[in-house]
Amino acid sequence: MVTQSAEQGDSDEKTREELFREAIRRHATYMNFPCIAEEVWNKYLTENERIRFQSENSDSSLCKSAVGLYARANGISFVRATIELNRRYSMTDMDYDYLCRELFHFTGERIGPFLIKCADSDRFNWDYDTGILKLDGKQIRKVKKPLNSENICRILDVFQEEDWPEKIFNPFPGVPDPEKLKDTLKSLNAGLSAIRFRTARKGKIIFREFI
Repeated sequence: MVTQSAEQGDSDEKTREELFREAIRRHATYMNFPCIAEEVWNKYLTENERIRFQSENSDSSLCKSAVGLYARANGISFVRATIELNRRYSMTDMDYDYLCRELFHFTGERIGPFLIKCADSDRFNWDYDTGILKLDGKQIRKVKKPLNSENICRILDVFQEEDWPEKIFNPFPGVPDPEKLKDTLKSLNAGLSAIRFRTARKGKIIFREFI
């Protein structure tokens, strides 16, 4: 039973990372326009950097490397550069929040909405091993048999990983199932004190709020 649960968790994590990497590849492709590369070239690189880069790369590769140029100019990773550059070109708030969240999850790097910790982050603590959720050091929820409450634990795990923001995106892979999520949150809220969890945007968002 434990082995199956662990294997399922590993599989879900792999799927989550694959979805994140695919999203990064897709958004990097959006930036593959010579006009964007030219703007990054002129706006973000110094004269010395442009001279050095020209000596190392052909003109044809330059036209395809807006993200690479931006990453080099700012001394950041290709993944972070993809997110930041797309944000400058009207990436939606939902896409931006999602990519920032996944970047933080897989690398621990904070950007965008994760740059500043939530004011309430230090008040909460969720311990999967004991199944205990605490607020200000006091137990507000006990999840019995965590291995049999995987969906509840997954939600609490993500809130814990992300320092207890006011909202997270649906952490379950695939197309959101609003009714299933509502049932999970109903079970999570049962016996819970001080806060409540609710969903919005057809199951895409989970909020936590004080009561």
